[in-house]
Amino acid sequence: MTDVSLLVEWESVRGAEYYMLTYHPKFDEGAMEQVQIPNSENSYLITGLTPGVTYIVQVYAVIKKIQSEADMIEATT
Repeated sequence: MTDVSLLVEWESVRGAEYYMLTYHPKFDEGAMEQVQIPNSENSYLITGLTPGVTYIVQVYAVIKKIQSEADMIEATT
């Protein structure tokens, strides 16, 4: 069985201090993973995903410690 990866890309947000990316299997929020990404990046490769599972991926820009509205992506591996 092989792990699956997923490349997530987003629009850069002016003034973002960093981005916060979270992901979890659609029906298992308890398995949520969270990644902090530098503001110089606008993509992230999520690795180690389970094949055949739908994941909910959300990306937030953080400005002055306030999270923006999340862009939500549903992706099936």
